[in-house]
Amino acid sequence: WFATARGVAVANPARLPASQFLAPMKLERVVANGHPVAMRPGLCLPAGTRLVEFHYAALSYAAPDKLEYRYRLDGVDADWVRAGNRLVATYANLGAGDYQFLAGVGDADGYWAESGIVLPFSITPHFYQTIWFYAAVALATAVALAGIHFLRVRQLRDNQRILEARVAEKSRELSANLESRLQLEERLHQSQR
Repeated sequence: WFATARGVAVANPARLPASQFLAPMKLERVVANGHPVAMRPGLCLPAGTRLVEFHYAALSYAAPDKLEYRYRLDGVDADWVRAGNRLVATYANLGAGDYQFLAGVGDADGYWAESGIVLPFSITPHFYQTIWFYAAVALATAVALAGIHFLRVRQLRDNQRILEARVAEKSRELSANLESRLQLEERLHQSQR
């Protein structure tokens, strides 16, 4: 109960709405494979990064134990991951590509702050994961297949030449045998007359 110039005012603390103000969030550090990474726009982690940690916090001294956190990594998490009061998000076995880390803070009443952390970053692929490497492998495979095809065609042509030479030789032998047989038959036929 409060006395005011207009009369008595009544306020029931149980019916007062919760504060809709939440402290802003800060991304304290990013750790990749156990080593801190300098946070800057266009963050690019090196090839082979397998473990990434995001350390964050809300800048609030009023009631930090009543704050709840949530985070999401676009492309990995389908929905928000509720972290409770945990201040670290860890991701393992991320492949090469572009990602975006999001984190938010909420209160015990279920109100989530509109603003939070948004950190786009990428992981560089190994040289053997690049489009140029795939193109080089495809080209090398095509050249190897063309070479194998060329050698096989050459081998078949050589075999064909050898076979044609043998057929020609056998044809000459058969022709000579046939001619000598015809001569013998002619002599036999003349001797019978």
